[in-house]
Amino acid sequence: MISLTCTHCKQVLKIDDAFAGGVCRCQHCGTIQTVPAHLKDGLSSGAVAAAAGKLKPQKALYQHKSRSGTGATPARGSGLDELAQIVSSSGLSGSGLTRGGLRTGPGGKKVVTTPVETTGAHNKKRLMLIGGAVALVLLTVVIVLSLTGGSDAPPGPVSAGGTSAPGSAVTSTGPSFAGMPIEGNSIVYVIDRGGGTKDVFSDLVEVVLISVESLGVERKFQIVFWDNGTDALAYPALSLASASASNLADAREKLQDAYAFGQSDYKQALTKAFARAPDAVVIATGKAFDLDNAFVSAVESARAGAKVKVYTLAVNGSGGSTAMKDAAQKSGGQSLEVTGSRLREMH
Repeated sequence: MISLTCTHCKQVLKIDDAFAGGVCRCQHCGTIQTVPAHLKDGLSSGAVAAAAGKLKPQKALYQHKSRSGTGATPARGSGLDELAQIVSSSGLSGSGLTRGGLRTGPGGKKVVTTPVETTGAHNKKRLMLIGGAVALVLLTVVIVLSLTGGSDAPPGPVSAGGTSAPGSAVTSTGPSFAGMPIEGNSIVYVIDRGGGTKDVFSDLVEVVLISVESLGVERKFQIVFWDNGTDALAYPALSLASASASNLADAREKLQDAYAFGQSDYKQALTKAFARAPDAVVIATGKAFDLDNAFVSAVESARAGAKVKVYTLAVNGSGGSTAMKDAAQKSGGQSLEVTGSRLREMH
């Protein structure tokens, strides 16, 4: 029988000779001890105490915190890593330390083991907890965005013949007007300059110029204004022009002094626009609420069955009039309603 003093609680342990050269666990505090091979023979029970003072204290491989609160729990990887190294060097891996009980290693040495949670299992639990936390954060973000999203967020592109809600805007990467994609190689813009459009007129002109810039030099354009009793206003005055950088700069200079006032009429401007035989006609006004079926009829009469798509923009329309929408839908074009503030944000 081997007598061994626990390196942690200092209790004297009685161990069978078969454990000499192996490891055991203290039955009092749970600390794993190494059993020196030389204790098997040569030291009696009475000589153990004297030998203990001369021998170098054995290093504790693992300390188990007792229920009474005594003992300490080592940092993860310290004690267990040392135990793994000793087991590996002694040739006990694979057939020695296993889940619980008494195991026999090479050479017939006995090893007492108890279940110990591995570092891999601990890390797996941590990863599962972290993954769950990340998923919860992402779910929270999605919910917040869905609850805070409103009419200020731009919707997707308007389909052919479709409309967009007031205050919104669509997006496009090619030739476009206020975000609506425009088809064709020649476009005429028909813009209201009456008193109903006065508050948004300068913003509307700027959005038109931005649209001309999106056409590119290979396409042509003309800007025509509704008649308000003054000299007819158009650029170029008599024909379509290439949407080049120089023509765009010239148009910006010629239109910088234009302003809206009085009552305006769309008939003469529509006739002039469709007479150019363009691929598309863009119509914009700030008084869509004042238009009715007579406007739709005037557009259809000027179009005269030609395959010209009509695009309409109602500023501050508030959905009160369907005339602009009907004119666009009959030609296979698109319509859009925006607020004055949203129009201002487009440039």
